[in-house]
Amino acid sequence: MKIFWTLPVSTLGMASLVHVQKSLREAIAGEHSIVYPPGGTWYESPERRIEGLGNALRECDVMLGLPMPELLVARHKLGLRVPGIFFMLGRMPRGAFNYRELSQLLTSEDVLLGNCRAELDLADSFFENARTELLPFAYDERTFHPLDAAERRAARARLGLDDEIPVLVYPGRITLEKNVHTVLRVFRGVLENVPGTVLLIAGPASDQLPFGGVGSHPVHLTRSMEKAARKLGLPEGSVRMLGSLAPPQLRECYGAADVALNMTLHHDENFGLSQVEAMACGIPVVGTRWGGLKDTILDGVTGYQVSAVVTPLGVKANWWEAVGRTVQILRDPAARERFRRSCPEYVAERYTMAKYREQLGRLMAGAKRGDAEPLRTTPFATSLWTECRSSRDARPGFRRGRRSWELYQELITPFAGGAEPHIPLHQPLAGGDVLVLSVPAVAARGRVVANDPIYPLEAEIPPGSAAGVRAVLEVLQNEPVISAERLLGGHLAGVEGASEAVAWMLEQGVLLRSAPGPEGLRPPGSELSRSLFKIQRLSPATDFYVQPSGD
Repeated sequence: MKIFWTLPVSTLGMASLVHVQKSLREAIAGEHSIVYPPGGTWYESPERRIEGLGNALRECDVMLGLPMPELLVARHKLGLRVPGIFFMLGRMPRGAFNYRELSQLLTSEDVLLGNCRAELDLADSFFENARTELLPFAYDERTFHPLDAAERRAARARLGLDDEIPVLVYPGRITLEKNVHTVLRVFRGVLENVPGTVLLIAGPASDQLPFGGVGSHPVHLTRSMEKAARKLGLPEGSVRMLGSLAPPQLRECYGAADVALNMTLHHDENFGLSQVEAMACGIPVVGTRWGGLKDTILDGVTGYQVSAVVTPLGVKANWWEAVGRTVQILRDPAARERFRRSCPEYVAERYTMAKYREQLGRLMAGAKRGDAEPLRTTPFATSLWTECRSSRDARPGFRRGRRSWELYQELITPFAGGAEPHIPLHQPLAGGDVLVLSVPAVAARGRVVANDPIYPLEAEIPPGSAAGVRAVLEVLQNEPVISAERLLGGHLAGVEGASEAVAWMLEQGVLLRSAPGPEGLRPPGSELSRSLFKIQRLSPATDFYVQPSGD
């Protein structure tokens, strides 16, 4: 089969594209031939360029990679019937804005590839007749596999870790949406229950990468993480920043750990390769029920999912659920041994190169030639692209008024989800329910202001509820995790409007609700209620957040 290669030659250091390039080349090596876009055409007129692309495309059976607008124009103008198999690569959760024009060139016989089921669900919300297929990535099984006992001891020794020290690892980049600051909060809760635990952070930092949809821009994220660790009262040396590691060293890091922890809310998290690599090394993952992690983390088999809940104040990851699940694993040697067996078995059945090659081969063999209809966009897609697309309106796309934010919530809901301990809003509040302060927050000038660097948003308190909301927040300043009975029947017994305030705070996402955690789980103190960042609005278009000077 002749394949027209539509991935860029230069990846500019983009790890996801590097992995796609490498995996595709290995999957098709020796079985198919690759045709590249003719280089000289880029310096010619648009007409000659389209003609050159079309001449190259005529000889091919399928296009593979990313949708190239000019190539699709050539296909359309020349009446060619060459189907495309195109990766979405996380574009859908960000609004799929580039597909507004592409949808006029794509057809119902092109294949949109998703790396997780949530990505396919999102594509279906944009297009009525698109053909979508699931193709999970492959991990490198030659590199990532369990360490034996001797290798594990040696790896720990190289990291300066005693054999008995409980070890967590966060594998991945440090960016705003990766939510590493919440990993630090989870770690603080773990230390309350398993003293002496060490957290390894293995990955490079992208210090000023923004979350443009909401307009959040970090200022020197690495320094902010260091200051956040101090404000949380984390012991010196308990958090170790290892930076970017080569694959063999990363395998040692995984193998030296007991649990991998990931609280990501990254909108491109369409697979979660680092989590699969950790599982391949026998390490369970405690991670958000978010994007690709919804597929790869299987409760009780490869780790545990924790809730990522869509709320009016943005997506909130339940850090207390993560504390409970992590402590549960650390306290149970038999469970850790069970995970060391089940995690590699699980990923070897689903995510090897052999499986990837088989699935890709099936997709290419099933690619159809013939008449096809243009893609039809849904009313939701039309509304989102009209309300939120970049324009002369300087405000971020999802913050252009109430309607744009409602569309964002509808957009991202398939990517998120409540895990097993989560209690949905429609269930009546029970005394044993655990109420969790989702992020540090204060009540000021009739509004609740969330200290959340990903979603630096505010909510207007309903008339007559300000006193009740302030009373709840005063209690949570010392007890950020508390049972409903202790809060309402103890601290706030007889306080007018307290129940209504709690109900409103749950609706807004200031509070999250879960079932009780493992028996004997000790709740954290006031450190987890402290604001970790200074969030400053500089213009209607952009929110910057910076770590406060001083402490």
